[in-house]
This record gives sequence, C-alpha cells and structure tokens, in this order.
Amino acid sequence: MTFCTRFRFVLAVLFLMVCGGCAFTPSKQTLQPFLDDVKQLHAAGRSVTNLSDFSELSDEDFNLAAAILAVHKTVDPSIDAMVYLEKVDWMAAELAYHLENKTTDKAKVNVLTNFIWNKGFVSPDPFWKNYLQESYYEQWFLRYSSFTDMLDQKKGNCLSLSILYLVLAERTGLPVYGVAIPEHLFVRYDSGTSIIHIEPTDNGTIYDEQDYVRFDDKDYSSLPRTYYFTNLSRKEIFGCYLLNVGALYYMEKNYESALQFYLLAHKCNPRDPAILQVLGNTYLKLRDYSKAMKAYKLGLQYNPDNARVYHSIGTIHSQFDRYDQALDAFSHAVSIDPLTAGYWNDKGLILVRLERHEEAIEAYDKALELDSKMAFIYCNKGISLYHLQNYHESRRMFDRALELDPLDENAWYCRARLAVQTDNIAEALSDLEKAKELNPEEVIWAAKRDPGFNSLAENPDFIRLVKP
Repeated sequence: MTFCTRFRFVLAVLFLMVCGGCAFTPSKQTLQPFLDDVKQLHAAGRSVTNLSDFSELSDEDFNLAAAILAVHKTVDPSIDAMVYLEKVDWMAAELAYHLENKTTDKAKVNVLTNFIWNKGFVSPDPFWKNYLQESYYEQWFLRYSSFTDMLDQKKGNCLSLSILYLVLAERTGLPVYGVAIPEHLFVRYDSGTSIIHIEPTDNGTIYDEQDYVRFDDKDYSSLPRTYYFTNLSRKEIFGCYLLNVGALYYMEKNYESALQFYLLAHKCNPRDPAILQVLGNTYLKLRDYSKAMKAYKLGLQYNPDNARVYHSIGTIHSQFDRYDQALDAFSHAVSIDPLTAGYWNDKGLILVRLERHEEAIEAYDKALELDSKMAFIYCNKGISLYHLQNYHESRRMFDRALELDPLDENAWYCRARLAVQTDNIAEALSDLEKAKELNPEEVIWAAKRDPGFNSLAENPDFIRLVKP
C-alpha cells in the first residue's frame, strides 16, 4: 500500500504544460505584474522575475503561497494569482482574530485545526482504503495536489493540505513546519517547548510521533533523522511542490523539461531523497549514467532503505557489465523489499550472467511465488534450465510462458533453440517462424549469430527464415 507518493503525482492543472509546451523559466512579462504586487518577494532589494530566483531567497524572505502561485502563473498566464493570494491573506487575517488571547500551544493548535476544518477543507474519502481502485490515482494523485484547486474545491491531499496549514501559520506567526516521511507529508507545531503533530488528511487530528514511525503498515524506526522527521523550511516545501511539476513532464517522457524542474526542486530542497531518486531516474532515461549514480547514492544517505534505488543502481552496473556490483545492488533491493517479483527476476538475470544458474532458478522461483502470471519469468527460468541441460523442465517453462503470453517472441525463440538441441527440427523452424512474425528484425539478427542454430546453417528453410 502506498501513501501519497509525492514524486509520482502531479497537479491536475499542470496538464496545460504538456499541451501548451510551456517553457520552464517564465518570461518576465508573464510573472512581473504578479510579483511586483508581492512585496515580500523583494528580498534585499532584488526582484524575483522567474522561478529560479525563488531558490536564492532565504527562508525568512520566502513567501510559500506566492512561490507556489508563481508556478501556477507559469503554467497558465491567464490565472489571476493575486485572487488566490488575497484569499489566503483574508483567511490568515480571520485566523489571527480567532488566535487572539490564546496563550497555550494546545489552544493555538486547536484554533488552527478547527479553523481549517470549519472552513470545509477536507481530504476526500479515506484513500488508504481505496488505493487499489483506479479512482485513487485519478482523483487523489491528480486532482488533489493542486494548491489552487484545493482552495477552490476545499479538497486536498497531504501535500496541498499541509501547504494550507503552512501558509496560514506563516502569516499568523505560528511555529508550524512541514515534516516528511517516505511518500507522505504532515505538519508539526514546534514552539520549542511543545511539539504537536497534525495530520492534515485526517481532519487535523493530533497524532503521536509513533503513529508516523509505524505508518501505513511500514516501519520507519530505522530511518536516519537527517531529512525525514525533521522540520522542513518553506523553501524545502516548495521543492516538494516543484517535484510534482517535474513528474508531469516525466510521465509524458519529456525528460529534459522534467530534469529542469527536478534540478530546481533539488536546489530548494537538497536533502529530499525522493527528489534525488527522480533526478537519478531522469538522468538514467537521458543515459547520463554517472550523474544518475551520483544522485542515487546521495539519496541513500537520507534513505538507506530504498529498494527501488538499489534496483536502479543495479540496472546501471549491469549496463556496463559490472555484474558482481549489480548482483550486490539487486541483493540489497530484495533484502529490503522481498515482495516485489521484478527484483527477484532481475537478480536472477544477473546470476545468469555470472553463470550461476542454480541460484538464478532459486531467484526466479521466488519471483513466481509472488506473481505466477508473469510469462517472461517462466521464460527466464527455462533458459537457465536449458543451460543446466534439464531440457524437459526447460520445455515446460517455455510452454507455460506461451500459455500466458502467446505474443512473447522471446519464448518462441528460446523454444525453437531448445527444439534444435533435442533434434526436433520441424518444431524449431515453426517456432522460429512465429518469433520472426512477432519481431522480424531482432529475431533475424539473433538467429544468424546464435551458435544454437549452427546445425541449421545449410537447412533451406532456416536460410529462408533468416533472410530479411
């Protein structure tokens, strides 16, 4: 089960970026009329004219609401950002009135949480109960991350609702901070003498810190407190928000634009392992493997129990034939997360490269225990059995793979190769022809160079099959 995975979800409003081809850095003409009205952004006599300038501001000079609205103004220049900023200011003024004469920390927190609740701001449906439904992704991740949509609809998720608490606290002098754990954000009131944890998605309910240490069926007790569970600055929270912008570009395979937003997010929030992970993922897509590895390793300093990062590191090592290092990384991944079939499969593939087929079969069996419907794992297991000359079991694995996925050209190809070994030439040619129908170019290229088909070099039907 996952809980508001920040680096995977995007603002619904930001779909305009893909459709409109919006540039990363907004023009001065787009933002300046808005920014000129936001006096707080003129720090040390310098005007903010684009999103990158926000990363240069100190936290004392940082206006979180204005920065986020500048993102929305970048996306859609027609948006009246001042209307939203004024809405926040009016809410803060009303909250300040209710806070008058409240002297205890508990009383102030009660006023803050009741104020937001009474205004009708909620987290729709207990989403952790519906996470397998398609609506979980459509509604929760896309619709409820947007700060402006949250202000309009009064429905938000952990990110947008936490930001509402933070911008109101910022304007009323309350010592409230954003706090991150993997895939979730909440807020903490920290006066120096009192620490009170507030869960924005549970109507402002007060939680104990232990509720977050063991949260969403996960145990975070071993996480280093170098980023997670620490009080985040407003600029760091802005980095979390920018992460959602980059995620949209990434989902649309516009990796160069995604990278620009992730880099700005990292500049604002350099400790966030989620940002470092998506930076690594993006560099990996762009084939900049050294920068990807650097980002992944830096992220592990803040979250050393991230199985996905170890898996990605293993993928990089395998691309450069560093199989021992790849095996070490994949082994770390399965030790942290032994319930993901793909991690076991990829560990098996590396063991094959190291010619450790018995261990590879054990890894494939682990994968199949977790997901018995993955055709390609049966095929991979069949290959290792072939190398161990267990041809009967190898054939059974290829047959099972083709039962599950008759369009798997690799299974047809491997079964053809096995048929040659067992002198069933007619079946070998038939299976090879089916593989060729599914992927002509690659099958022809492989079959012409595969020693497993050397015995058919003079066979007229084989010669015909390997012609383009």
